Formats: sequence, C-alpha cells, structure tokens
Amino acid sequence: MLKGVVLMQQSFCFKEMEKGDEKEISELVERVFKRFVAPDYTSEGFTTFMQFINPSTISSRNFRGNSFTLVCCTGDRIIGILEVQGWKHILLLFVDEDFHGRGIAKEMLNRVVQLCRDKGETDVLTVNASPYGEPIYKRLGFVPVAGQTVKNGIKFTPMQLTL
Repeated sequence: MLKGVVLMQQSFCFKEMEKGDEKEISELVERVFKRFVAPDYTSEGFTTFMQFINPSTISSRNFRGNSFTLVCCTGDRIIGILEVQGWKHILLLFVDEDFHGRGIAKEMLNRVVQLCRDKGETDVLTVNASPYGEPIYKRLGFVPVAGQTVKNGIKFTPMQLTL
C-alpha cells in the first residue's frame, strides 16, 4: 500500500464531434497551440492558424465540408481532438496538456486509422507536422516524406502513415 498517495483511474470516451462542440474544441486547440506550437510560428503563421481554428471555421469543415473530428472526453470536458479531412489527411491533433502521455493521441489515431481503412479511399494517412508534433507523429508510426517547409508562416514537415 502506498501511504499518502491516491491513485485515480480516469475514464475516457471517444465520439464524433457534435454541433455545439466547436467552441470548446477551438479553445482547447488554441490553449495547447499557444503553449507548444506557436513559438515555432511567425506572426503570419500564428494569424493563419488562429483563423483555421475559429469555431465557425471548424463547424463549417465538419458539418458542411468533408472533415470528421473525433473527440476524447472525460466527464463532460473535451480533452483531445483529431480532425481528418477526406479520410486522408490529419488537420488537427491536440490533447490537453494535463493529459499528455496517457495514450490519448495514440488511441484517437488508432480509431481514425480504422475508419480510414473502412472507407477504403486511400492507403496512406498524411499530416503536415509542426516541429513540436513531428516527434510525436514519428512515435505514432508516421515517416517524413519531404523536408521541413514554411507556408503562410506555418512551419511543418509533410509526413505519412501507411494504412
């Protein structure tokens, strides 16, 4: 018995984004982005990304476009999101800082990979990984397919995962 230590088992649920989730998703992504990713971006890249994660833009991609967002929740709080476009390309993968290192990104990716396989539209899943995200994607099985580049102030490395 560990004296003075309380071990808590956290339960997570995974579900498709629902209408009304976009504000909480945007806030989560903004918080994590500013802490870990933004330091590698120019002011142009920062502005471009902030427009990309605006709640109405997220809603438009998911409910009028061809994006799908998987969310991870604990209780009624969204703590992770993975948005994939056209069942081929990851647009966003963010996990709340308090939940890093618990396998949430890996579980979300596994679930999305299975959905992509089921759709059968591609044999690879691609991502433009930020400098912060690149080592995470490598641990998840992605490999770089080109060198690091900058577009609209956003620094990234194109990567892919064979399904």
